[in-house]
Amino acid sequence: MISIEWLVSLLSIMASGILISPIVKWHPFAKRIIGSIFFLVPVLISSFNPANTFLQSPILGSFYLSGTNWVAILIILALMIGDYFAAGDKENLENYPPVRVNSWTPKLLLSSLFTWIVYLSCYEMIFRGLFLSESIRLFGIVPAIALNLAVCSLAHLLKSRREALASIPMAFLMCVLSLDGQSFWYAAIGHSVMAIAHEIFSIRANPSMRFEFFSIQTKKA
Repeated sequence: MISIEWLVSLLSIMASGILISPIVKWHPFAKRIIGSIFFLVPVLISSFNPANTFLQSPILGSFYLSGTNWVAILIILALMIGDYFAAGDKENLENYPPVRVNSWTPKLLLSSLFTWIVYLSCYEMIFRGLFLSESIRLFGIVPAIALNLAVCSLAHLLKSRREALASIPMAFLMCVLSLDGQSFWYAAIGHSVMAIAHEIFSIRANPSMRFEFFSIQTKKA
């Protein structure tokens, strides 16, 4: 039987996908904070349901590094290297970084990175935490992973078709990390690191943007 936690998790994922998309014209920081709040709703509901064991589940908080995790970490590092060289792609620069300012001060950069970490931690707590664990309970592990990939791709579709397709292998990697380590924190950390790197690479690759640290401008060669 489908639980209310599973249903609300699915709704919060889709609502956040709409919120983060270009359709909503709010400031990116506001989108991330409000999106984080969306993701806390199913966790709050779960906390009031004695039949749901998510908050006591190992997937919430255990942490260790297995051989599979180390392989996944190496894959993430390889993807980040590829991302560095692809950051100057025209389509990427049209969408990233979401904050469209010319001058990036330390305060602005840290604020952006902080909101990414908060948002993606809440995102993965639901996507590769509550939603994945409930899907496994309802449908079994293989259908649950397939559903996770499909929902992840659909949630990114409003941003771009390219991002929707790219999210599928990333979602699979995050599922493997979380299930092998029995903790969504692997996905949260991996996703956050990649988002931070992508933000910095995109700013660096954008000819109209620059870093300003302590009044010293970092210019591109």
